[in-house]
Amino acid sequence: MVVVRSDTPEEATTLLKGPMEKLRRVELAKSYVELLKDVDEMKKEARSFLPGRPKEALVPYIKLKELSLSMVELQRDAEGAAPHLVNYVQGATSKLWDDMKRIMADEFEAILRATRWPEVAQPPSREWQDCFEKLLDLQSPEIMSAREPLALLPMTVLAKNFVSQFRYHFFTPKATNQIHRLGEFFFPWFLGTVEKWQDYLREFVGPVLAAHFRGNLLAGNPLYVDPVAAFITALLPVMKEKVDAVALEVSSKPNLLSRFIPELMAFDEKVRSQFDYDGGNPEAGWKGLTWDVLNVYFDNWLDAEKMFVVKRYEEIHSGPDRGQIDFDGAEVGKTKPTYGATKVGDLLHSVTQQYKGLRRFSHKIRFFVEIQSYLLDQYFGVLNDSLSVYLSSITTVGRTLHGISKEEQANLEGIGGLDRLCRMYGSADRIIFVLREWSCDEHSFPQSFKPYFIKPQWRTVGEELVPDPSTMAITPELDSPLQTIKASMSFLNMALAYSTFRRVWRAAFSNLQTLLFNEVLVKQEFTSLGAARLMADINAIHSVVESSIGFSRGSISIEALGMPKLREGIELLNLPLQADEGKINLKDGYEEIFYSREKAAETLAKLGLNRLSTYEAKLILQHRVEARVSIDD
Repeated sequence: MVVVRSDTPEEATTLLKGPMEKLRRVELAKSYVELLKDVDEMKKEARSFLPGRPKEALVPYIKLKELSLSMVELQRDAEGAAPHLVNYVQGATSKLWDDMKRIMADEFEAILRATRWPEVAQPPSREWQDCFEKLLDLQSPEIMSAREPLALLPMTVLAKNFVSQFRYHFFTPKATNQIHRLGEFFFPWFLGTVEKWQDYLREFVGPVLAAHFRGNLLAGNPLYVDPVAAFITALLPVMKEKVDAVALEVSSKPNLLSRFIPELMAFDEKVRSQFDYDGGNPEAGWKGLTWDVLNVYFDNWLDAEKMFVVKRYEEIHSGPDRGQIDFDGAEVGKTKPTYGATKVGDLLHSVTQQYKGLRRFSHKIRFFVEIQSYLLDQYFGVLNDSLSVYLSSITTVGRTLHGISKEEQANLEGIGGLDRLCRMYGSADRIIFVLREWSCDEHSFPQSFKPYFIKPQWRTVGEELVPDPSTMAITPELDSPLQTIKASMSFLNMALAYSTFRRVWRAAFSNLQTLLFNEVLVKQEFTSLGAARLMADINAIHSVVESSIGFSRGSISIEALGMPKLREGIELLNLPLQADEGKINLKDGYEEIFYSREKAAETLAKLGLNRLSTYEAKLILQHRVEARVSIDD
């Protein structure tokens, strides 16, 4: 009728626009209704398979997920059309996934409650294992598509009680939740909880994870196949929440912030070293909770540290003994520093210790430039001024300009003048010594050695009562550094003169000795097997040195390049649990060295260990697990 009443085609087209638009809207509404109906059916279908068949439930869920993603793409091309519909489908998809996880988690929680977990830690039943595996099946697509470390659903359920305990102790008004105590309670609680349950997890949860991920792309990722790593990942969110809350509260309190950041770095390092946790990144390792905290509060922390360092330096500079020679401050035969230089050196060292655990190079550089370089510049100015005054005072023109009296001139001659020069020289020598020590820091050593400080497990228990290092294979993480050393020595052996070659490698192995002594020997915990393995590693390094220079450079001291002090420390660490008559076993050695300084010196001499101090000997034996156990017993 509209067409019949129209006089021209254009008029008919105009009249038809209204009805056609209404028809289009009706068809669009019909499509919307059908789409909503499909979404509802997919939700119902997915829920119908739970909790018994999670794999089948994933089929409709994945369809819904793909529909949601495709609608987002289409909306982008259509300039944001149908926003309410797209939001609804996205919300429905997200809610379905949450419901699916909740249904499966509730089933597993019911099983755990029935077994009174974690009060009673009994071997898992078949029902327990089946439910654990079903949760993994449900999460499989999410795990495969995850770009960041993901907590496994069954591990999250297992950790739920521990998370509740953590919140009770450290988020409620308790004595354990006081800001001035910082991480004194919750860091040890976390580490202690993981340590307590790691044996149970490895024995009963480990096989389930290994079977599930066997043949999978993630089979080599410890974050998913190592039950302890998976447990840590499940606990970390609540720890991060607590750390963020503490960091926010202390960010404006320099004293507390200065204490908290080193505590946090120590916690991160303990998680890495004690549980071999890499956060799913075997190349770079776990970045730690410190990383995110310093993204926000690094400037606050740096300002606080600089304030304390400057204040301490001013105290040293104004101290009455700053220019006096410390005759007990160095060994016999070494240059004696002033008290002020010793204190400045200690201050530089303490700053290094503060930032040594940082993993971001830009943060280390800022500490060096803004604090340590500042200190060095200030102290250089003091020494330079002292030298300038001295030099000007011993010339005729200088004495005239500065008005030096005869008494003052007399003090600059003879012993008095030597005393002034020795103060300046000794002070400069001490600072130079501190600067040379920096070259031994882990962060300035070749990257190939870093896995060796982190990965090896020195607390492994062996079957042999007295392990033989000569029959043991070297630690795998040492293989790459050994190849680097061998290749470097072979090349320099051909390229350098004898004296230069000797000087280069003596310095290199001196640094390596210091590094291994500080980062491994007196930092890690060792069983008999671990101590024997460390001895095997050092023997391997010694063999590489010997093979590289033994023929063409025979006059070079193998002992000097073979890190003698480190070898003595490892020999002490390897004292046997049982010894032949007339020899010293571990228990006797421990008791004698800790009895008195004189007895310790006598025992070290009897063992032929002449390079170790009594303090170092005590420190080494404290890291031998069986020594502490035998004394406690």
